[in-house]
Amino acid sequence: RVCVFSALRYMGSCCLFVLCSMLFIGISIVAAEENTEFEFELKGPSHDRIHRKDVVHYVEPGWIVLDPLDRDVDITVDYPVAMRKQIPGTYEIVYRAYPRGSFAGDPIAERKRTCTVYDINECEEGTHDCSSNAKCTYNESGGYKCECEPGYRGDGRKCHDINECEEQSAICDLHSMCINTPGGYNCECNPGFTKLDGVCVDIDECESRTHDCSPYADCKNIPGRFQCKCREGYEGTGKVCTPINICETGNNDCHHYSDCIVLGGHEFTCKCKSGFVGDGIERCEDIDECAEGSYNCPAHSRCRNNLGSYECVCNAGFQSQDGNCMDINECEAGDICPHNSVCYNTIGSYKCVCSDGFQMTEDGRCQNFSGLPQLVLNGDNPMKLSLFETFSEPGFNFHYDSDDVSFVVNVPLQIHGECSECGTFEVVYKAVIPNHETEIIVKRQVIVEEIDICSLPPHHPHAHQCHSAATCMFLYGKCNYTCICPPGFQGDGMGENGCRDAVPPILLYDGPETYVKDVCRVCGTDLSSGDLEKPVITRAVDESQGRLQDLSSRIELVTEPSKQNDCLVHHYTVTDDAGNKASKSITVCLRVEDMRNTILELQQQLTFHVWAFRVSMALIAIILLWLFMRPRAPLPSNSTPARNNSSSKLYLPPGGT
Repeated sequence: RVCVFSALRYMGSCCLFVLCSMLFIGISIVAAEENTEFEFELKGPSHDRIHRKDVVHYVEPGWIVLDPLDRDVDITVDYPVAMRKQIPGTYEIVYRAYPRGSFAGDPIAERKRTCTVYDINECEEGTHDCSSNAKCTYNESGGYKCECEPGYRGDGRKCHDINECEEQSAICDLHSMCINTPGGYNCECNPGFTKLDGVCVDIDECESRTHDCSPYADCKNIPGRFQCKCREGYEGTGKVCTPINICETGNNDCHHYSDCIVLGGHEFTCKCKSGFVGDGIERCEDIDECAEGSYNCPAHSRCRNNLGSYECVCNAGFQSQDGNCMDINECEAGDICPHNSVCYNTIGSYKCVCSDGFQMTEDGRCQNFSGLPQLVLNGDNPMKLSLFETFSEPGFNFHYDSDDVSFVVNVPLQIHGECSECGTFEVVYKAVIPNHETEIIVKRQVIVEEIDICSLPPHHPHAHQCHSAATCMFLYGKCNYTCICPPGFQGDGMGENGCRDAVPPILLYDGPETYVKDVCRVCGTDLSSGDLEKPVITRAVDESQGRLQDLSSRIELVTEPSKQNDCLVHHYTVTDDAGNKASKSITVCLRVEDMRNTILELQQQLTFHVWAFRVSMALIAIILLWLFMRPRAPLPSNSTPARNNSSSKLYLPPGGT
């Protein structure tokens, strides 16, 4: 028992010793960790210098943590508020290291970096970004301020012009217009006004003779402008006034392919247009310059007559270039010749020559005919025919000693019988030898050339179908023709109804717009008719196709009340054979002249004249009496009064006393 107890006692002492040793070792390790120095270094310069504008984009150089124990730490960076506000000065940026997640107490390490924020006067150095239309103001605390100049609006860096005219903030005269300018505006007088003492006043162009009216027009001044009105007998815009002539009114008998020329007054003459010949009235025929030889075309071209002119068309194989017809090198176009052949250019065409050992077939192929049958065509190849000409087969020869041969000839539909179309067609000849399983094919080209259909006589079965008033014009190169209606007509010109009269008839009336009917009345009895319903316009004519047709019987009249007293409005219409309508409205008024009132007026006038005559005679008598009754001057002493030889009485004028 003593031994066991001693052993247990010894083992307890050992365990206690081991526990104490472990505790001592742990405390030593912790103490060692706490005494190990934390290394924390800043990267980059310890004193940095940056411009004020770069503060917002300041790039932190960073730091380096060198901890042998690899402890988890948090680094805080403290930027001064004034620095963040871009205020120039020298600042300290403080970096502190704390154990991860614990910011209480003192940091385990602290570093500082000095940063100087400097500024420049961008306004003086011209490095600011203010608008050219803004004012730059330097801030003492750093930076600068941009303010738009008067007349501009924006944030100072972008200033756009204020359009005072559109915003109606400009103050301009009534007769002026606002002109916006960069940073302001101007007030310019409207056309027809001039500025006098800052006010826009009207310019009297008529009085100052600054107008541009025609010498045959009257000038009328209007505020801000003037009017020109042609005088009587002239017409136009007022600035250009020409005598009214019969040519422009259309009341002439000139041919529709002639020009009406004013000679003066109402005199005129008719002259055929260029490219036409005739008297200008009844006849203006197209001049065929091609037939007469009066054309001027370059070499390798042909003349094509047009209505009133001509044109030059290059021949086949040529093309127009700078007014000349130049040869086309067809060989440059590519594979235009068959295989086993060579292309040679010629003037206006080309030639295909088969290579050695080959021959040209009728269908234009180069083939080796050694020992093969031959099919030879008679007649021309190519064959040329005219439109409407009959195609007649010239025949062919077959060189081969065999009776078992069949032939097939295929003729295009366009040249069956009469040639109905222009162009180039192929007649195919085929010889079939069944025993040899051989097929020989030869082709003949038939070229159908155009003819001038317009020149065919009327009895020709293919004569043109133009309207009698239309002009037939052949379309060279298109193998066709067109019909052109004369001026004053509408339609395609083809057939009986191809040209329709488009000129309205004429209501013959040259009186005033207000027609007055006078009625004579004596003692309540009308001596003349006063019917307002009676027509005033009674004649109408139609001018078409060179003839004058009387349409007076077709005049229709519709009346309606007028706003004037004793008046009616007459609406006249007339329609010609083609359905063209002419209309005119006039006001017809009644003016009654009562003879009784006229007699009374004459009677009053006569009474006045009699009274005036009597008054005049009485005045004359008074004047004469006064002349004879006035006192006389005494005669001289050596004179004697004159007396009558037969009597001593003094004679007085009649009525004297």
